[in-house]
Amino acid sequence: MGAWFSSVGELIEETFSPRPRALRLPTDEKLSRNMFDLVAPLTGAATGAVTAMASIDSGHVACGYDSGDVAIWSPATGQFVRLMRARAPVTHLAVSRDRSQLAAADTEGGVTLWQAETGRQHAYAAPLVRGYPLRVLTAAGKAFPFATANPLASSVTLWSWAGVVAASLPLPSLTDDQGASVYVESVMHMGDVDLLVVGTSAGDIVTYVPSDGHESGYVMYQQLPRAHRAPVERMLLLSQRRIATASCDGTIHVWVASGDRGVALANVATFEFPKRVPTTPSFAKASAAANAEPLPPQSASERLKGEASEDTWTMRVHEMDALGERYLAARIGVGFAVVDLATKRVVLKQLHRVPSPCTGLAGVFAGRQLITGHTSGSLRVWRVPGDRSEALLEIPMHEGAVSRLHAASEFCFLSHGTDGVLLRWSSSEVDASVAALWASLQPDALPGKKA
Repeated sequence: MGAWFSSVGELIEETFSPRPRALRLPTDEKLSRNMFDLVAPLTGAATGAVTAMASIDSGHVACGYDSGDVAIWSPATGQFVRLMRARAPVTHLAVSRDRSQLAAADTEGGVTLWQAETGRQHAYAAPLVRGYPLRVLTAAGKAFPFATANPLASSVTLWSWAGVVAASLPLPSLTDDQGASVYVESVMHMGDVDLLVVGTSAGDIVTYVPSDGHESGYVMYQQLPRAHRAPVERMLLLSQRRIATASCDGTIHVWVASGDRGVALANVATFEFPKRVPTTPSFAKASAAANAEPLPPQSASERLKGEASEDTWTMRVHEMDALGERYLAARIGVGFAVVDLATKRVVLKQLHRVPSPCTGLAGVFAGRQLITGHTSGSLRVWRVPGDRSEALLEIPMHEGAVSRLHAASEFCFLSHGTDGVLLRWSSSEVDASVAALWASLQPDALPGKKA
């Protein structure tokens, strides 16, 4: 299976689709040929819509489905590797730090653990709160491979390799200054310094460090009260001991682990994206109230429709992705933005007057290209840094909205739409002129880093 393009970049044949579509030409003639080849749709024994994706290693990607299937693919070859089965529709996927274990959370709140290499299930963690999907599932440290948080939970649960509860880390403050309960919103583990970072509904950031003398194995090390004005809903691990946190008020903070022990978080950059119209004075309290009751799982189309309607007035950060070591991309409201972590400036954005709401993003080519998916079913390719309004290439490919994008490598990414089709895109066979162009666009060295 494959796709063929003419010398002017027009799609002339699709071996898997009865209706060929034309591509909009990019502005740079050098980029008009073989920028991305649609190698083939990924088809196998898995059924349903993709609800989660995670890279196991450089050669394999796991996809979770609303049918409960978990499929392992080799994006480089398009080969279907194996199929596993969770007990209910999958909501989250996570891979342990040593890449040996794959975990899938389901809509019932349970977590299934497999050996990543063989696909053999070796444990099932029963839900602590049955009937509600987990708010967080993420990789943790060496002793505790995974950490989870339930809806309306004021603690983080650490799991052992056998799939049993090993420890519980309570938040230092169970209520905020207005008397409202405080819940866990996001969790991220910084492996190079073994630091567990927790974001709360009150906007606080709390860190935990290993402690041999403590019964839980971790002890609270630092609390940053009101680090955000609203719940800390997203976290992204960056290079060089950095982490990005984002809240539903459109604010992104970048922190670096420093200090004598190398585990104290210090803010090094802040990016704010204002709302289109004023909201209520107590935005954090209103957001916490809206999330007070766990909602039933939504289909991809329902989730995207809700994001598009609510975010016409708010700049909620839906997802973030690191573009190499220098740039950070974020899907904000109905649009997106790319920031330069070295200069602390926005280098690319499309937030307002968006012709088609952005529904996903992924970075390729060592962070110098950004792929965005849209409700129209199109994929757009952007240069980073680049023009603020015009994409290099637009590919109207999916019949429904693009629901997920995932960068499998620097030269390969996956796209999934509400039409149920999972596509694999690759640029490994670019011609010499285009390859030379990408080679000249390597990210600049960060200040203080040896080139």
